[in-house]
Amino acid sequence: MMNRLKHILPQSTLLTLYNWMFLPYLNYGTLLWGTHNAILTKIQKKAIRIISGSKYNAHTEPIFKKLHILKIDNLCTLRGAKFCYQLENNTLPVYFYSGIFTKNSELHEYSTRGLNNYQYPNLKHEFMKETLRYRIPKTFNCTPPLIKDKISTHTIKAFSKYVKNYFIERYNINCTIPNCYICQ
Repeated sequence: MMNRLKHILPQSTLLTLYNWMFLPYLNYGTLLWGTHNAILTKIQKKAIRIISGSKYNAHTEPIFKKLHILKIDNLCTLRGAKFCYQLENNTLPVYFYSGIFTKNSELHEYSTRGLNNYQYPNLKHEFMKETLRYRIPKTFNCTPPLIKDKISTHTIKAFSKYVKNYFIERYNINCTIPNCYICQ
């Protein structure tokens, strides 16, 4: 539908359509399917190229930065960070505090670098890395300290906005591929 409307509507209206029709489907269940998003990535890139009026093979990272939109991978990380925010501020249901996520400080009192990190569960199979029990501690433990500090000082809305801006600032505007046939 957006492809048909790209010649009629301005970019701002197409962006509104993206946020209204497309983004809720990307947001729904990202904590559960966050690592299996190859098809959605292709669809999102196609939609972004349509909105910006770019060629079918244009680099999308500068377009994401210009339109101030998160890539699907960063959107999944943002959802995980918001879950960690709620976990740290005790705003989740009681179920999540019943031993599913355990901090290292609850297991020992030694002053280590990872004292405030979450403990990874024991993995019996490799596919267990796809579960929430593994991905949420990994998201929290791999989060830069700059973002972790905002958990205790910001509201969830301000925290979410800060993390989104953090990711978007790191998108490249220029192509880093030597002799790129698309940029020539």
